[in-house]
Amino acid sequence: MTALADDHDLIALPAVAHWLRHADASLARAARAASAEPGAGEDKVSVLGWSNVIAQLANLATHPCVGRSLAAKTLTLRGWVYDIATGAVDQLDPGTGSSAALAA
Repeated sequence: MTALADDHDLIALPAVAHWLRHADASLARAARAASAEPGAGEDKVSVLGWSNVIAQLANLATHPCVGRSLAAKTLTLRGWVYDIATGAVDQLDPGTGSSAALAA
């Protein structure tokens, strides 16, 4: 995510650049969040990471079996972000879009 957030030149790493293209929707969402909320772009990697979690949950919900299970309330999707520096794990609250630390 750092490579995307900081717009690193990945010309020498074409496979990595290709793989990171999957995060284009997350990059766009993070850019919108940064422009909508002053200060939201202060930690670009964190904003991009959360944007990716939101995008991936939305992507999962488009799969027919997942959509049916969500509608039947037999499945709950959870989005987590692991902070490597602190070891903290936060969970996305899909209702509010905010995050909360998971209990240790």
